[in-house]
Amino acid sequence: MVTEEGSVEPKRARLRDIQRSASGEAGLRGIVNVLSFRDDDSGRTPLAYAVALNLYSTASELIEMGADVNLKMGIATALTLAVRNTKLDGTEMVRLLLSKGADPGQLAAAGIDESSEEFEEQLNVTMRHWLAVARQVGTQSDKTKAHLKKLHPMDRMHELHYSIVGEEAAVALLKRSLAARFGNPAAQNKPLVVMLSGPPGHGKTYITRNLAASLVGEENVLEVACGALRDDADLFGARLGGSNDGSYSSDGRLTAFLRARQQRNNVVFLDEFEKIKELTSALGWDQSKKMYQAFLEPWQEGFLTDVGSQAGRGNAPQRIDVHRTVWILTSNWGQEEIVNFARANRQRVYGAITEGDVDWLKKELVQKKLEPLLLREFKGVHRELQALARRIDLVVPFLPFTEQQQVVVADTALRQVLSVYREPCVLAGDDDKRRLLGNTKLRHTRSLTEHAATFYDEMQGASSMCGVARDANGLFLTKFSEEKLAIPERQIDLMKSDQPLPPGEQPVEMWLHFDKEDGRLTLWEGTPPPAPRETPATPVVTDGEALPATALSPAGSSSGSAPRAVNPF
Repeated sequence: MVTEEGSVEPKRARLRDIQRSASGEAGLRGIVNVLSFRDDDSGRTPLAYAVALNLYSTASELIEMGADVNLKMGIATALTLAVRNTKLDGTEMVRLLLSKGADPGQLAAAGIDESSEEFEEQLNVTMRHWLAVARQVGTQSDKTKAHLKKLHPMDRMHELHYSIVGEEAAVALLKRSLAARFGNPAAQNKPLVVMLSGPPGHGKTYITRNLAASLVGEENVLEVACGALRDDADLFGARLGGSNDGSYSSDGRLTAFLRARQQRNNVVFLDEFEKIKELTSALGWDQSKKMYQAFLEPWQEGFLTDVGSQAGRGNAPQRIDVHRTVWILTSNWGQEEIVNFARANRQRVYGAITEGDVDWLKKELVQKKLEPLLLREFKGVHRELQALARRIDLVVPFLPFTEQQQVVVADTALRQVLSVYREPCVLAGDDDKRRLLGNTKLRHTRSLTEHAATFYDEMQGASSMCGVARDANGLFLTKFSEEKLAIPERQIDLMKSDQPLPPGEQPVEMWLHFDKEDGRLTLWEGTPPPAPRETPATPVVTDGEALPATALSPAGSSSGSAPRAVNPF
């Protein structure tokens, strides 16, 4: 990783110095907002260093320890540093800081004009989306934050708006149920059971993982892929050979997880819950009724009979208290009903979602269409399972993306694939973590993002747009392997290195672009291709032979000068 100018190592060393100067967590809490004056007269906080280095986990931990996301360092703040950090792509860092309460008004105060072409490169479409969300949602006062922290995780509910692109109605419904569960636990005598329904690729799994980790911590989350289950013993354990005292028993994943968390808030995530309906034993016997029925006891009574190997000895099995468990199920059940409803009510569904719209959606879509459908699905397995359907507290529909959301999701998919090249290549270790090239600032134009968005399919969601990201990734690697990158050998060697860039060395900058007139994907070196109606520049490589590099104008710029480098410090 590198900062906007110079090597990463001095900045990383300063962050380590600051961390070592603290004595344990208490000491670190005391210095998270202390300025270091080793950079310039205005100084920088540990959070500022973490943001500039794009260290997401470190930044998150510092904020948890009390780092002020709105602390001003001269005119700079953590948010403005993240926006300006084009070298390492601070898009995800911007989302994190806004979710933790960073004020979007800081940009204007720091001279970042969101309407100016000068900042078009820094403020990409995904950053603009999260800034719009922040302005719509607003920020909480310090007094409110302090009071919410007294009953954790109520202080995290605000972050749900930043856990997914779009799906405002789904977020609103989830917030209501989760706020009731965590904000007034004295009134809850049963676990909360929520089903997220809708076509694949619209964020059901993504938001569940994000909110679960945010609300209760990753160590208190159990994720189960229901399509991989064999029988109920996988989850609930079994008494073997007719044993009544637990001496011949097997433990289940779910039982072991819940047994250890009876006094803690926890989340059980059952992904693709509908696939249990297809479950059969090795002998071909239908296992779906048996498996579904096993959930009725914990959902209905708030206790789970412990038949696992660690249940203890004695004639009567112990009971596990699961009142503090939140069960989140995801399913594709109702996907056609949801898509058809959205098409029939496009103007209201895709407009600005108000509280009234959320209540209308719950009545017209959830209560009239999705809940009856769930009853039919469970009754189709066995009529007794209608009781299980009625025990689901809330069904949350996930709607198809709007055109604007499609562009943001496409942009995010491209960033996830291409941003890893900014790190040194990985030539050793696990195969799934290795990467041929690195030390390359591989970027994409708005034209490629919009091209990817055209592949959106309501029944596939984000996955329908990922093919363009794969093609872009493949073009870059193919041109390298065919030795068709028209860049100096020195830069090629840096791309092949598994070491960070030497001090003062800048990464190779390349752009992936979709030419709408020619209908083809191209790869450019240096500055991005010109905006439409500009004088065409020469690409380094296309799907043909390598061509000489030329100085290209920044997209949307009338001058031929290269974009101005901005130091995040």
